[in-house]
This record gives sequence, C-alpha cells and structure tokens, in this order.
Amino acid sequence: MGGTDTMMLDPDAAATADDLRLAGYKARFSGNVPSNLTKGTGTDLSAVIFGAWADLLIGQWGGIDLIVDDVTEAAKGNVRLVAHSEWDIAVRHAESFAAIQDARTE
Repeated sequence: MGGTDTMMLDPDAAATADDLRLAGYKARFSGNVPSNLTKGTGTDLSAVIFGAWADLLIGQWGGIDLIVDDVTEAAKGNVRLVAHSEWDIAVRHAESFAAIQDARTE
C-alpha cells in the first residue's frame, strides 16, 4: 500500500473555524502556545496540546478592579485605564491532556 504526503491539519481547507478537525476532534489555534521551540537540530518548532477541555477548570476570584489614571499620560492628552483581576487555572484530571513540544508546522 503506497503512502501519501498530506497535512494532518489544514486550516485553509476548512470552510469555517468549526470545520477544522484533527483526528476527528475540533481543533483551534492559539498564540498562547509557543512556536519558537528547539529540539536537536530542529528550530521554530511548535507545541501542540490535545485534551478534553471540559476537564480544564478556570476560576475568577473577586471582581475586576478598574483604575482610571489621568496623570501618567496626561502630557499626551491620554487617560490610561488599568484593569486588574485574579484568575486560577487547574486540570481536573492530568491524564485528560497530552502535549508535544516539537511539532513542525510548515
């Protein structure tokens, strides 16, 4: 049986973001995952995280503090808004997630 050279995940082939699939599961892209990793002689490698995202717990503690700073940028006629909030992230089951840190994404 002969093999073919095909992409596992091709964002250009999906009609919408909801159509993007990897091994039959919905796939998404994020700038929060590093794409400048190295391994051996490989460079500019990316991390890939596969998981049961329902097992990722995200909690916000308290409200959002908003500070209006009309002094720092006053010489430029600007008002600076600073927002502060506290969040925590945990996984319910570590075995629900897997990651690789040497994916070629070219």
